[in-house]
Amino acid sequence: MSEDHKLNPGDHYGSPAEVLADGTLSQDGKIEVLTNWANDIRLLQVAEEENMPGAAGDLAARLAEVEQALLSLGHDDTAHDAKA
Repeated sequence: MSEDHKLNPGDHYGSPAEVLADGTLSQDGKIEVLTNWANDIRLLQVAEEENMPGAAGDLAARLAEVEQALLSLGHDDTAHDAKA
């Protein structure tokens, strides 16, 4: 997996389920990718709240999917806040 996959998971995976199904990733790798994805979504939410256009789509629903995928791996990322 390339570094770009880790840093920009939304560009390479269509859904968090695809990350979970990626046989090239270890569990720690999946957690890293999903955590980065969650952080990216949170930053987009902050940008949208500040009236800066972000990615189209329902960010809250996607964040919930990513958080659920992390929980399925035994990792609770729901307490982290975006760092602006």
